[in-house]
Amino acid sequence: MEKSQHFHRAVELNFSVGSECLRSLVQKYLRDKGVTLVQHIQEPHVRQCLGQLKLFPDQKQILNGPDPQLNAMDVSLIIILLLYTFPGQLTAADKSFVEGLREKRNELSHQPRAELNDDTLFKESCHFILQISKSIDSTYKKNVVKQINELRRRELVNTYSSLDRILINNDVYILKLVEGCCTEQGDKDNELLIKFGLTKWIKQLCRGIDAAEFLNTLKSQNIISNQEKREFEQEYSNGGQIRRLVLYMVNCASKDNLYKMCRCLRQVSPQLADIVENSECDGQEIERYLNMEAKENVRKVLQKALKISVTNVFQQKKFTFT
Repeated sequence: MEKSQHFHRAVELNFSVGSECLRSLVQKYLRDKGVTLVQHIQEPHVRQCLGQLKLFPDQKQILNGPDPQLNAMDVSLIIILLLYTFPGQLTAADKSFVEGLREKRNELSHQPRAELNDDTLFKESCHFILQISKSIDSTYKKNVVKQINELRRRELVNTYSSLDRILINNDVYILKLVEGCCTEQGDKDNELLIKFGLTKWIKQLCRGIDAAEFLNTLKSQNIISNQEKREFEQEYSNGGQIRRLVLYMVNCASKDNLYKMCRCLRQVSPQLADIVENSECDGQEIERYLNMEAKENVRKVLQKALKISVTNVFQQKKFTFT
């Protein structure tokens, strides 16, 4: 219970107080510039900067709309605006605080069991939030301090469902894909796109997959263990089991098993596989990767067997000579 409270308290801090703090920082920068959000977005250097990022269609729709509103933007888009479109306002200190808070959100998204051992992440998040609020103004910081203290004193905090946590993961993948911040860009982007697809289309997956049958298939292919399967089955509903599975796949599964799961999904529903993979290649990229990995594994096994064989021959000759 205590570990769960640590997690949900940190989530509420980051995705309530922290999110509003980031929006208020954008508003502060706009006031400093003396422009509205629409005027800021329409500035040539801002449009050029946003054009160089791999924004998603719904993000472009918000930014290019006649009356974009900060409240309509997800946190990933707010962070993009802060880090990339305010070069004259974003100080080195503010940049480090925004990036630090983003990292805390990332850490929360990678907790498949919705548990934290202590309140370290909560305290670290508080530090970044308070520093950002200080940059806004003293009155705003006092209000944030009150909110944080109230959250600290609360014995029970709101419990975030598996669906909420999946949406948190989706927010993280959007930001990573937009920024293109990965090494091995092409291959890594494919992996991120699949994780993004699993979290974005979670409702469709819950409706379109028979959880019991799919879990049995994954277990037979050694993609999940028997223990993991039993943990997923603790959820009563079909959708609950699929949501637990998705949280596991995006946070704990290896790349090989993630791709193998996509192969199994395609056998169940090619349509769902297409939207999850964000591809019209009929799974060819997935098969190409898995075939290459299979060949590499065979090569490693043969190389190891050859090394053992050579070692045994050498030892036999040495024994005979002796």
